[in-house]
Amino acid sequence: MAVRLALVLAVTGCSSDEASAPSAAYTDSPTADGTSTTADTASNSSPSPPPSASPTPTWWAIDGTWSVVDGLPEPERSELTVTAYDAYLTILCSSPVAGFAAFSEASPDSSVPADPWWRLTPHDDSGCPLPYDLVFALGVLDPALYPALDEVSLASSPVDGLYVAGPDAVWSAGFAGTADQLAGTGEASEVPVGDGEWTLSTVVLLPW
Repeated sequence: MAVRLALVLAVTGCSSDEASAPSAAYTDSPTADGTSTTADTASNSSPSPPPSASPTPTWWAIDGTWSVVDGLPEPERSELTVTAYDAYLTILCSSPVAGFAAFSEASPDSSVPADPWWRLTPHDDSGCPLPYDLVFALGVLDPALYPALDEVSLASSPVDGLYVAGPDAVWSAGFAGTADQLAGTGEASEVPVGDGEWTLSTVVLLPW
């Protein structure tokens, strides 16, 4: 269930001195539906690329399924896809993460309500590249993403949050839901998140 909406980019604070819940920082952030938004403005038309636009990745997303059994990731049961976009939101490539090893990772920001964290290392880098190591966790859904659930009729679904760590920031990237959560019959996971199988959906494109 890949969803791309005209939402602001939610960036959690990286300082351990900040509040215990992540705060949303709002920027002009293009999203894959061709809009640019701020916290106070409605969507605007995205610019048209010049004829000589260079296909350089600017944004990316991670979607798919993620499985954890007995507290450990199961790569053979997880199917993750990376999609890269240029500055004009043209899809440059989209491919599965072809086989990967998953390693436990220390939380990059103790204020983010997500745990455990995982670092994924692909065995094969011939597909769509990653801009940096994929480090992510599931946790409490960021309230800044509530409008995304309403847009896809999941407003009453108790889904979890998807957090992705970059070199200098942690992003509230989207949501993750088990079959029961997406059906509205489950409960939101407690942190640290335990076993299960989730559908991951990046709501807001991540900076390359």
